[in-house]
Amino acid sequence: MVPFGVTWKARAFLSWAGLRGAVPIVLATFPATAGVPAGETIFNIVFFVVIASALLQGTTVAPFARRLGLTVDRPAWRSIAEAIPLEDVDADLIEIELTEDLPLIGTRLRDNPPPPGMLVTTVIRDNRATIANAETVFAAGDVLMLAVDSEVERVTEVTAWALGETPT
Repeated sequence: MVPFGVTWKARAFLSWAGLRGAVPIVLATFPATAGVPAGETIFNIVFFVVIASALLQGTTVAPFARRLGLTVDRPAWRSIAEAIPLEDVDADLIEIELTEDLPLIGTRLRDNPPPPGMLVTTVIRDNRATIANAETVFAAGDVLMLAVDSEVERVTEVTAWALGETPT
């Protein structure tokens, strides 16, 4: 991992959380199937050690990652935009949760309007919903509701807008 520029913290985490158990269990089947007198005992011991190790390791992975500072508030796989289709209407509602790493933070809606066919309708901040206007300033933690023309798949475009990218 060193040649690839992986930090020592990430290497320590990979060492602790890496895959374990499958190979020892498979290898422990060889003596058992080959008829070695203690083969079944070897398999049982290896199986027990692997299970105990997985339980210990599994219960400590998250605290270890937090201690190393490798966790994030939002899962990396989670999309920042989520579509909510509306029945019998040619529009969708798309919800965007703004995090501090997005370029929209601290800007006005007037300066960063969404692409054509989209309208920021509501900003939810501190559990209060307000109607968005040109002077609305986006803040981390805001949840934006956008009305979007449903004729075209727009989640990708909304995500690109929120990330400050040009949609493809």
